[in-house]
Amino acid sequence: MITGGLALVAEVQGFGIAAFVNGQVTPDAFHIWQMAVHRDRQGHGIGRKLIEAVQRSAVDLGINALTLTTFREVPWNEPYYQRLGFITLDSKELCPRLRAILVAEGQAGLPMALRCAMRKPL
Repeated sequence: MITGGLALVAEVQGFGIAAFVNGQVTPDAFHIWQMAVHRDRQGHGIGRKLIEAVQRSAVDLGINALTLTTFREVPWNEPYYQRLGFITLDSKELCPRLRAILVAEGQAGLPMALRCAMRKPL
């Protein structure tokens, strides 16, 4: 992700690295592969600031949307991203790329019924 995409970290004074996000440009969006915030730093807006930084980078590159896949119903996953403006896509709205990502996640052992794809227009 560092050489072929985007990787950002959030460092908190007196704490160190508290969060990261990574992703890459795709033909139709900037896809976020992973974001994590240290348990002791959750609830302080760090994740939101990282997503805002990704958005700025995407806009600077002329990209008009962010996408990701995540778990449904886990408070810091689908509901969190919905609060940040992401829309959960139903199966009819999935582009081939997102459908393939979800299939690959299922083949890797993630329970498909608990996964979703999301998109945020920019």
